[in-house]
Amino acid sequence: REGAGLSYEPFSNANDGSDWIFTGANNVGSTSDPVGTTAAGSGNDLVMLLPNASQSLCLQINRDLNVGTAGTLPTDADGIDTTAFTGSYAIGGPNIINVDGENAGCFETGGTTYFYYTVLTR
Repeated sequence: REGAGLSYEPFSNANDGSDWIFTGANNVGSTSDPVGTTAAGSGNDLVMLLPNASQSLCLQINRDLNVGTAGTLPTDADGIDTTAFTGSYAIGGPNIINVDGENAGCFETGGTTYFYYTVLTR
């Protein structure tokens, strides 16, 4: 697989084989605890998402990063936008989840478990 002029391979057993998603259509964090800023349009972050991540792997990642409550995955009831990043950030955008100001971790939304990493905060 290729992106940003680089070749990469997905990790084995980290998820179901789904490809990474690079998106600029979401904010990470909340108004009270943002990663970067939560201002609409100017606040969207460049985020890489790994969909269908292993729940046991995600529980360990969150435990190591102190994200959420140990033994559970935070849930985002509002949903996220997985529009591919093509060089321009979407205007506005939902927050990924209130992640206690963490720029990486795992969460669930719409029945899917995601690992996320904030590549560039804005």
